[in-house]
Amino acid sequence: MFYQPVAFDAHKKYPLLVVIHGGPAWASFPIFSNCFNEKYPIEPFIEKGFIVLEPNYRGSSGYGNEFLKANDRKLGIANYDDLISGVDQLIDKGIVDKERVGVMGWSNGGYLSAFCSTYSSRFKAVSVGGGITNWVTNYVNTDIPYLMRSYLGDNPWNDPEIYTKTSPMTYIQSACTPTLIQHGEKDARVPIANAYELHQGLRDMGVETEFIIFKGMAYSPDQPGMNVAIINLVFTLSSWRKDERF
Repeated sequence: MFYQPVAFDAHKKYPLLVVIHGGPAWASFPIFSNCFNEKYPIEPFIEKGFIVLEPNYRGSSGYGNEFLKANDRKLGIANYDDLISGVDQLIDKGIVDKERVGVMGWSNGGYLSAFCSTYSSRFKAVSVGGGITNWVTNYVNTDIPYLMRSYLGDNPWNDPEIYTKTSPMTYIQSACTPTLIQHGEKDARVPIANAYELHQGLRDMGVETEFIIFKGMAYSPDQPGMNVAIINLVFTLSSWRKDERF
């Protein structure tokens, strides 16, 4: 999905925000849904002059079974290629400033955002929400280890290579992008150990990072105002707001 600001001028270059859906077998649609984009409504960003891209990367629903399974044993790396192909297309059209591209997502969207934070230098700022950062860490702490085996093909003891290759923490030494991390304290699906690991790794690499813990929050916000707090933190605390990168 692609959204442009009101009074869009095709002769101007705009900042781009890539908003990544979770799942991974969910999808982005041109509608508001409490199941898909309740944490990151795009309207505030469009009003502020962003172009917003919500990519349906391989593994998303709605494109047939072959596409749904196209990221099996290719999590992260294949999805990153999909995200970047969309970014590059908009840059090639001349409507996006390649120096002003940010990315954010929650759950699997947070995982892919974390992947962008450590694997890539293409982004100016990253917001990681409830994201997996190390598949082994997640496997031994999550309430659904069978999902990892489903997508990665085995457990980490029998196939450590695939768990390493697809983990954002594997690439932490090349990380350079200012990163906001947000995570629920009581998340059993994507345990907060993932967030602690990414935060410490980024700090050790000298990368600017902010870490916000939502006390008592599980996998999804279950208290009034929590979604509002999440999006407000992206606006007010994330690194790209501090030095007017956007």
